[in-house]
Amino acid sequence: MANFKFLNSEQSYYALKQIILALAVGEEEYQFEHRDLHLGNILIEYTNKKHVICTFKNSKLTVLSKGVNVTIIDYTLSRITINDCCYFNDLSRDEELFQATGDYQYDVYRMMRNEVKNNWSSFSPKTNIIWLSYVIVKVLDSVKYKSINTKVHRMYINKIKELQNIIMTFESASQCANYLFNLN
Repeated sequence: MANFKFLNSEQSYYALKQIILALAVGEEEYQFEHRDLHLGNILIEYTNKKHVICTFKNSKLTVLSKGVNVTIIDYTLSRITINDCCYFNDLSRDEELFQATGDYQYDVYRMMRNEVKNNWSSFSPKTNIIWLSYVIVKVLDSVKYKSINTKVHRMYINKIKELQNIIMTFESASQCANYLFNLN
């Protein structure tokens, strides 16, 4: 995502919805937390498919692609439970990770450590929300767009800002997906 150039913010908004839904499915199925969702770990490619379809809480959900498909990579710092076995990276041993400065990304690591109370085996889906807040900030401030002087672009920038204003009120990507897809 760091080097991808979106057509406009409508594309990036639907990419965000794909990211949220992917994390939500992981939380529900595997108590999954990515824990390192900087822009380099989000791959974006153009697609001709009109929709992205997935199953979330036994419901088939369809997300408009708007011409982009998202793939989340690099699970080195992730946490997951498979067959009642928890797999995680004990980040309490990596103090250097929490001392870096210069970008919001490094604040996110510290916020995450506070959230899990330095117990990295615990399932704390709020960490996915913390990373989503980071991604939203980057979508608004750092990603590149081809067409910024359009009504559509301005409208979706406002939608992304609305999401930015409420993202930290969610306890999990699953809860956020429930809200975005009107599942409650």
